[in-house]
Amino acid sequence: MEIGLDIDSTVATVYGKQEGAEVGYNPNKRGRPSYSIKTAFIANNGDCVNLGLDGGKSHSKKGFKEFFQNALSLLPSNYKVVFVRLDKGYFGEDT
Repeated sequence: MEIGLDIDSTVATVYGKQEGAEVGYNPNKRGRPSYSIKTAFIANNGDCVNLGLDGGKSHSKKGFKEFFQNALSLLPSNYKVVFVRLDKGYFGEDT
């Protein structure tokens, strides 16, 4: 089965003292601790393939290669990825 993967990241604001939360990029609650959450979904049906959780200071590029390879390894063997959609935060000279 041919599929596409949608990979993105989002910010989750935390309240109180949560392990691993950091003050970083948080467009909705500036100055609040947060997590950076990476997501990988099958574009065809919206099924979640992989999630990653980092502290709020983490850039979406951090650990992308491992995250992507892990997402591929979690897919059933009859799935063939024919396209991947990423936002601009995943691109740079080192990716």
